[in-house]
Amino acid sequence: MQLLRLLSIVGLILVLSSCKSDSSDGSEPPIVEEGDFDVIYVTVKLEGMPELFATTDTVNSNKTELKIYFDINEDNVISKGDLTIDLRPILFTTNGDYRLEANLTRVYLQDDIDEILEKGLQFEVADNEITFIVGKAWSEQLEYFSSNTQLSAQIFYWDENDVQSSDYLPAYRRFTQVNNNLIIKDDLRDYEGNASIIDIQEIRIDYL
Repeated sequence: MQLLRLLSIVGLILVLSSCKSDSSDGSEPPIVEEGDFDVIYVTVKLEGMPELFATTDTVNSNKTELKIYFDINEDNVISKGDLTIDLRPILFTTNGDYRLEANLTRVYLQDDIDEILEKGLQFEVADNEITFIVGKAWSEQLEYFSSNTQLSAQIFYWDENDVQSSDYLPAYRRFTQVNNNLIIKDDLRDYEGNASIIDIQEIRIDYL
């Protein structure tokens, strides 16, 4: 069953990737109503690419983390029921190693612990971009997702000397205030620390 499910997801990605909407041609961004899609592609563009993002092989723990919150509740604060894409090193207890893994989670379900809705979320790395593929069927909350849904992103990175750098879009635990989330640009070189490679340039969302 797991193999069939994986094959179906891969097939869906291959079929749909050729028809992703083009949000960079200068035309007016299309309006996507709540739930009027089957799959969303969430792309984060960085100034550079931390080496640990370029592979899912074993990595050191707590070296990098990328998190994107979606304001499903429309209350302009990160609160119970909001959705999150969470990319971080995950401990695999079978061998004691860490591997980079992305999960779709629901915020603060109980006792301030996020609920994992989809484990091992599909993501792709190309040049300076990370793209996450999210199926609407994976969470009923995505029925309320639209081109008007606000988001908040944060990235942390620790170098070999364990010095932390970070960046946020638009600011720490703050949601955007945009009319359309098809493409959201961030202030450049507004990162904290000394690692320019974690500077968020933009986030794009494609609806299929």
